[in-house]
Amino acid sequence: MGLVGAKISAVIWKIFGGENPPNKDALVIIKHGFANGLFKDKDNNLWVNIEGNLEIEGEIKSEISNITEVKIKLTNKDKPANDKERTIEKTAAPNTQNYSIKDLYNLKEIKDFLVENKDGYDYEITATNGTETKNATGTITLWVQLKDSNFSKASTRNKISGYFESKHLFYYKLNGKVNNRGIDIHSDDEFRTYIPSANNVTLPNGNKIKVPTLAKDKFQEAFDRIKKVKIKINVSYEEDGVDKVNPISERALSDLISNIDGAWVHRFIGTGRNISVHTYGLAMDINTSATDYPVNQQSSSAKINKETRKKIDDAVEQLCDGKVSESNDIKTYSFTYKAEEKLDEIPKELVNFFLYHLAIKASDFYWGAYFDATDAMHYSLVEVAEIPESHSGKIP
Repeated sequence: MGLVGAKISAVIWKIFGGENPPNKDALVIIKHGFANGLFKDKDNNLWVNIEGNLEIEGEIKSEISNITEVKIKLTNKDKPANDKERTIEKTAAPNTQNYSIKDLYNLKEIKDFLVENKDGYDYEITATNGTETKNATGTITLWVQLKDSNFSKASTRNKISGYFESKHLFYYKLNGKVNNRGIDIHSDDEFRTYIPSANNVTLPNGNKIKVPTLAKDKFQEAFDRIKKVKIKINVSYEEDGVDKVNPISERALSDLISNIDGAWVHRFIGTGRNISVHTYGLAMDINTSATDYPVNQQSSSAKINKETRKKIDDAVEQLCDGKVSESNDIKTYSFTYKAEEKLDEIPKELVNFFLYHLAIKASDFYWGAYFDATDAMHYSLVEVAEIPESHSGKIP
């Protein structure tokens, strides 16, 4: 190896250990990484709970002379729009032959710097004793534990907890998907044992989806009930001063569904940190097309949401003479709808109303049209919404 090679040789151990002990007469960086608040998984990723007791660890030894400088740099791998790296760097001049890296950082500095990100953090440790300089590098992946404060309502959180036997506070990291709202749930988290390996519910059209095991029966009951309902509408309108009635052909409730999305979409809501119920597979969206069903779209504007809700309320108000009959296990609901003009199709404002009140509601779902921020495509098992009497009174 030669004198120079022997003098500068060193073994930089892997995070939390390595294959061989350091050689003597060398400047070495030993066992570098992060401690207290993390553990490693089978893929050697670090789980770091940034709310916990987190600090950097490591030891530097010099058998030849005193360590003159130690520098540590943490770099956020997610680059902002200006492409400027976000780093925190600390330097010390220990003037000793043994130095603990954790002395360079205090807990608050690290916690203030480490924020949720997509790609994690790189760290670099540089040490010199005047003769030799050594570097050690590593990467941290932040797996952050979900907290109770990530739920918009305690009632929603408590209902979710019941479906996952209190294993709902999983470890996650951002993944940059779903308009930067998407998250990955750690593959070793116990929460994942509640996600079925195969589709377990059959939709009205015969396709299958996957929902939480403890919610399977409620979803299946709702979908089976949809297949056993028909609707008949008589449109009452005036034309040239004459009252007229146009019967719309009887329709199966299942024929009013263009699509069902969900249930598993791991994400936060909007730009905040409230977790979406879709993350838990406890909600579904029906008839989501903005072109075909503009009334089903949720808006960030309170004014637009209010206008959308009024369109639904106005349409429901025009329903009257509700009747129900049953034959061969099929229920047929008949209504008169007062319109300003002749209609040949069921109004879009009523489609998801019928889906909810004639089939889905009986399986303990709530309808997003009754949320403060109207979301008429959304049906949830855990987000409580009060049904107005003016709506429930229309159902025979």
